[in-house]
Amino acid sequence: MSSPVQSTRNDPEGSHRGEGSLALAADAATGSGASHHPAAGSWAGFSVRDIVFLAVSGVLVLVFSALTSPLHALGIFGLPQMLVSPFFSFFLAIGVMKVRKPGSASIITLVSALLALLMRPASGLTALVTGLVAELVVMIVFRSYRRIASIVIVASLVPMLMVPVQILYYLLVLHVRLASVISFNAAVGGVLAATVILSILGALAGTKVARELISSGRMK
Repeated sequence: MSSPVQSTRNDPEGSHRGEGSLALAADAATGSGASHHPAAGSWAGFSVRDIVFLAVSGVLVLVFSALTSPLHALGIFGLPQMLVSPFFSFFLAIGVMKVRKPGSASIITLVSALLALLMRPASGLTALVTGLVAELVVMIVFRSYRRIASIVIVASLVPMLMVPVQILYYLLVLHVRLASVISFNAAVGGVLAATVILSILGALAGTKVARELISSGRMK
């Protein structure tokens, strides 16, 4: 009768088969042999919960944006964007802070843009473009949302960029002369400066509120 060692030497293929079986068993025990497909109920790395939260943030942005609609009649260029900028950056910062995945800001602005297109196409298109551009800039610089500064910057940039993007929309899409869209004066200059300040303040407030909600366990 041959010993187990002799059997192994005489049948190397059987030895490899045994080692392969042990490896498969180890993979099954540790879970390393599981497939790396995205979890069910996820899309592009976002869970259903993530998408719902970001969508709600986008709806809240639109709700506060709608409150400024009557101010368009005043004829001061940039005034509606100025008043909505702190709310836009506030909810944008909360949404991105909670999810912290590339594309979060774009989803928020996409939701608000799609809804705004039904009421004011120019505003909807402006929101969509600014969201994409702002997030692209932040991803090039920071690569992710791990740092708080990246969240503050993307949330501030979106409302800041709305005015220049809207000007480009009038010039390139509607082919309207710049002089007929905006007349630069002290009032417009003050509005634009206030938009920058309010956007930053809204982003800082949003990240602060989000951090407190996360630390207290009320937002996971």
